[in-house]
Amino acid sequence: KVYSWQILRALAYLHRRNICHRDIKPQNVLIDPETHKAKLCDFGSSKRLQSGTTSIAYICSRFYRSPELIMGATEYSTSIDMWSFGCVLGEMLIGRPLFPAESQEQQLKSIAQVIGVPDGSMLKSMKVNMTEANIEKVHNKSVKVQGWEILRSTKTPLEAADLLSQLLVYNPEKRLNPLQCLAHSFFDVLRSPDTCLPGKRALPSLFDFTTEEILWARELNLLHRIVPAHARGELNFQGTPVTSPNPTPLPSRGPSPG
Repeated sequence: KVYSWQILRALAYLHRRNICHRDIKPQNVLIDPETHKAKLCDFGSSKRLQSGTTSIAYICSRFYRSPELIMGATEYSTSIDMWSFGCVLGEMLIGRPLFPAESQEQQLKSIAQVIGVPDGSMLKSMKVNMTEANIEKVHNKSVKVQGWEILRSTKTPLEAADLLSQLLVYNPEKRLNPLQCLAHSFFDVLRSPDTCLPGKRALPSLFDFTTEEILWARELNLLHRIVPAHARGELNFQGTPVTSPNPTPLPSRGPSPG
């Protein structure tokens, strides 16, 4: 959770500027084993995306590619990073890649076995080129949908499964953005003032939010869901004002692993 929180803050910084990393994977996250600080690295594939313009589809590493990229979409958004983040989170939870495959066809089948085969509206939302080959790929009759059995078998917490179910969806517009993820109940333990690292060591700085981060969170009406009460005084002291309306919980939309 500590690592995921920091990755999401990095993605929020990028996505606020319409910059898409386009290669989110475990190998591109640097971890300090002493402090447990996490940093996103390798921006060689990143790009500032503009609405209505196209970009190459063959981007991102295989296990972490979103379905629209696999099917050759060239007009996509920063939500491809959120799919990749979901894959990374899932891998941290179960200890192995969520969607292993040796080809694009196998990749789509691996995804469909978990979240089902996309219908016409989902394909339209991904802006994929509906060639005969693509239609054949996604309507593979041999796909047996198992749902989130992979999470049930590894005893993944309900909150984690719910967060994943809101990231790993076909429609890019329905994937949570980074701040919506930070507001999720999966991270509530980090908001507790009593939470610490093993050995009662202090957590890395998780709530040192910039004015820009706070303004975006306020726009989304998520500020007081993300920033716990015990951290607000420090932010006010640093000159980043935080008002105190009642927090608005992020509603659960996804299925539980049970």
